[in-house]
Amino acid sequence: MSLPYKKELIPRAKELRINATKQENHLWYDFLRNYPVRFQRQKVISGFITDFYCHQARIVIELDGSQHYTQDGQAYDAERSAVLSQHGIQVLRFTNGEIDHRFQGVCEAIHEAVQKRKGKKASLFEGGGTGGARDGGSPSKRNVSQERTPSVSPFGLTAPSEREPMHKSKNLTQYQ
Repeated sequence: MSLPYKKELIPRAKELRINATKQENHLWYDFLRNYPVRFQRQKVISGFITDFYCHQARIVIELDGSQHYTQDGQAYDAERSAVLSQHGIQVLRFTNGEIDHRFQGVCEAIHEAVQKRKGKKASLFEGGGTGGARDGGSPSKRNVSQERTPSVSPFGLTAPSEREPMHKSKNLTQYQ
């Protein structure tokens, strides 16, 4: 089933993709872009532009900057969440600070929510993850375990250093 959208918002969504925040780029390039289940950036749904959307799991991910903490911002977010909920979409909200300081935990929370919505029980770090290609296959032949250091992401991608974002790094290891 297609979701309703306002065609006139598409140019603005494209503009937001080009001018993404540091945190949106970090989550996209260092996790969601290569996540086994497809996510879209700046997806227009109804009269809103969502930060990230996964159709297969019917999940929206919103990254909240300071504008979301005002009374008007909170009212707008509540209205948007209610409208999206009417379409069967779960909204996951993370602060920019969580992306900056708890990135691994954010990735785990997203993965768990996706797997739950898809009706699967999986963990990124206990070898029980389904992960993999967009059709549900294995992301690689690597065995992801709890013993990984925080510098390794769940799908075998080398995590970025604080000074060099992964999407600009030449050492990116894609899954096979």
